[in-house]
Amino acid sequence: MADNRVVKVTLRAQIAEYKKGMQEAAQATETAAQKSRRELQELEDQLQEVEEASQMVGRALLVAGTAMVGATAMAVKAAAEWESAWAGVTKTVDGTDAQLSTLEQGLRDLTGVLPASHEEIAAVAEAAGQLGIETESVTSFTKTMIDLGETTNLSSDQAATSLARFMNIMGTSQSEVSRLGSALVGLGNNYATTEAEIMEMSMRLAGAGRQIGL
Repeated sequence: MADNRVVKVTLRAQIAEYKKGMQEAAQATETAAQKSRRELQELEDQLQEVEEASQMVGRALLVAGTAMVGATAMAVKAAAEWESAWAGVTKTVDGTDAQLSTLEQGLRDLTGVLPASHEEIAAVAEAAGQLGIETESVTSFTKTMIDLGETTNLSSDQAATSLARFMNIMGTSQSEVSRLGSALVGLGNNYATTEAEIMEMSMRLAGAGRQIGL
């Protein structure tokens, strides 16, 4: 009987130990499962963040790409328009390759200091050639005419035609075109008349003035 009791006590102890071990194993398994779920959730969150970031980068690249394409298209269009406008200048202005290259760069540089487009500037330069302005003076003549078109009631074309004819009649040096333009503006600013009226009067007086040595 004593042996049976010992056996029972031993079995109970073993069973209790087994249950404890099983409980600990179950708890460890649950803990591991919870950890795995947390890690899985963190991984999903990270993947979501990566996906959102990728979408943002994709949209940014799309916008940047569209902007670059638009800028490139505008640059190509501007270049084509300038080539067309410059072709008009070369029809009326003669010069060596070096002179024409200098003139072209000078006209293009004017867009940085004048409120006029390449096409508007080229149009005045083309008119300058038709009016007999020398190649070396075309850039300064064009600048003066654009300035007059912006600051007086004369258009650039009107100013170019009138001043070129006046200079031809009076024998005025083409290097003096800037001073002539300044004189015209000064008269318009200080007298009760307009630059167009002053220019018209000057043209009427030019022939007679030339004859008497003015």
